[in-house]
Amino acid sequence: MFLATTFATMVDSYSTRFAKNVGRRALRMTMSVLAFTLLWSPTLQAVQPIQYLQIPSSGTLISGSIFNLPNYGNVQVTIAGETATFFDQVNAYNQSAGPYTWGTDTQRLNVLNTTGGVVNYSLNFNFLSGAPIPSDLILNVTGLANGTTTTPSQLVGLAAEYTFPASGFYPSGPSSTTVLTGSTFSSLGNGDPVNTGWALAVPSSSFTNLGLSVSQVNGDGIGFTLAYATPEPSSICMLGIGAVGFGLFVLRKRRRRVA
Repeated sequence: MFLATTFATMVDSYSTRFAKNVGRRALRMTMSVLAFTLLWSPTLQAVQPIQYLQIPSSGTLISGSIFNLPNYGNVQVTIAGETATFFDQVNAYNQSAGPYTWGTDTQRLNVLNTTGGVVNYSLNFNFLSGAPIPSDLILNVTGLANGTTTTPSQLVGLAAEYTFPASGFYPSGPSSTTVLTGSTFSSLGNGDPVNTGWALAVPSSSFTNLGLSVSQVNGDGIGFTLAYATPEPSSICMLGIGAVGFGLFVLRKRRRRVA
């Protein structure tokens, strides 16, 4: 808002000094368009909406199933060594972490270990619509207990984490902080001993397959999903810039005629 207001003041000053009454109405109109664009631009506000993998809220994953990742395309999910179900993370609805914000699409994959011991398995995301843009792709890992680790096949960086507050979901909450050592996720153990928060990690390079190697302690239930950045309204920004350019062009033409 400050940027838009400042820019509007500068242009109004320009019109007063050089255009007087010639074309000021047109210039102010185009300036209003730009101010609106600056005010609502996600980039300038440093807020990035994201959308999650479209999976059911309940049921069992059939390995090899294909799901839609909004703004990207088709992703095939396979699992070996364990069974995954679908889980609706309702306490992550309409939340935000770091620069990211999202809605009620926080359905995820869930793996619950009831074997009585540590279980090791692999989960794979195959990107069927070409290599995703690394900076737009987000891996979500959540619910790690002390002793559980997850290691992606690609190098990622921890970008943000939503901490679940103490509640019926997390009676020992808030959730513990996710730790990323190299590319291995684990729990810091500074909160709920069996649950980390909603961690969001961004890859550093392009690929078409992302594998996860998991070592999961008994009794732990953990979750995974993907997200992708929502495109910015670049067409609106270009319209605003074009309108300002047109207004300045008209103003120059009128000034020449007056002279």
